[in-house]
Amino acid sequence: MHRLITFTLLSALVSLSCFAQETEEPSLSYSFFGVGQENSSYSETLKNFGGQAFKSQFDTSGLMQTSGGFTQVDPEWGFEIITNSTLLPKESKETWDFTGFGVVQTDNTSLSQNALTINGVYFPFKDGQKIQFGMRYQNIAFSRFNFKGTDQIDALNDALLANDTEYNRLLNIVNSFVADTNNDPDNGIPDTDNANALIVDEDGRLITSAAELKAARGLDPETQQGVIFEDASSIAFTAGYGYDSYFESQEPGLRWRAGMQIGLPIYLSVLNTNNNITLTETLPSGFDASLYVGAGYQFSKEIGVIAMLDYVHAQRDKIQAGNVYLPTNEFTSTNVTTQVYWAF
Repeated sequence: MHRLITFTLLSALVSLSCFAQETEEPSLSYSFFGVGQENSSYSETLKNFGGQAFKSQFDTSGLMQTSGGFTQVDPEWGFEIITNSTLLPKESKETWDFTGFGVVQTDNTSLSQNALTINGVYFPFKDGQKIQFGMRYQNIAFSRFNFKGTDQIDALNDALLANDTEYNRLLNIVNSFVADTNNDPDNGIPDTDNANALIVDEDGRLITSAAELKAARGLDPETQQGVIFEDASSIAFTAGYGYDSYFESQEPGLRWRAGMQIGLPIYLSVLNTNNNITLTETLPSGFDASLYVGAGYQFSKEIGVIAMLDYVHAQRDKIQAGNVYLPTNEFTSTNVTTQVYWAF
């Protein structure tokens, strides 16, 4: 009986102690949800495409959502999970600009993005300052369609084919064969350097003239059929610094927050429907950088609203497997959202 009374008293003391600690240092965990506008830009650059340099670029926008939360583990430590995703992407136009030729090709694009950030959070001074470190997963998926060439496409093809050794080899064979009036090119032209196999285009159709060879080896955007889809996923380790007035005071009034993080990619995977393999690379070259700033009002410890501006820049250098490659690319996103916070 005495043991039961002692256990009951100890349990009550522990409960009172926990209640007192909670009253002195209440939990600062919260959740949030927001919607807004995303404005994204994507570009690819390659210094040597058949001896020429090019840059493709498009800008797009759309409706997006963000959600997540913060969980406090103890007064100095916690962790946060943040998600972002495109809800309604808008269609935009992409341009392909070759140095010395200008825009030679255009197409339509549609882009969606998804991101997941998981951070450990450390509060060194208990005044709203925080150190964040963790990982960021990013997925960019877009489509290209409605390809069209400009007036500069013929000039570009002349420059590309002049540096194409395989084209010039085949051109000599085709011209020699056609020049002999005893030959009938309509039945096919044999590749004398390749066991007399008939010269064909990428679809297996016979090439019977120099003009057909040029059309087969050169860029012809209008013959691009269907839609090209590309899906790129990457994971990066991140670290940064921030400030959030909520962690200094939860009293009603102005709330503001700001911070930045940098990241180094550790994994990259890219699938393009024009290729028959998935490109993957561990520890690819590149970097991530993100900034955020926001201001709003804390109605009480349990609920608040804040307007946020987030900026993300991700660069990945060229990766290649055999003849398949992804050029150096850059993705930037500027998001403006209104977020509601609650802590119940």
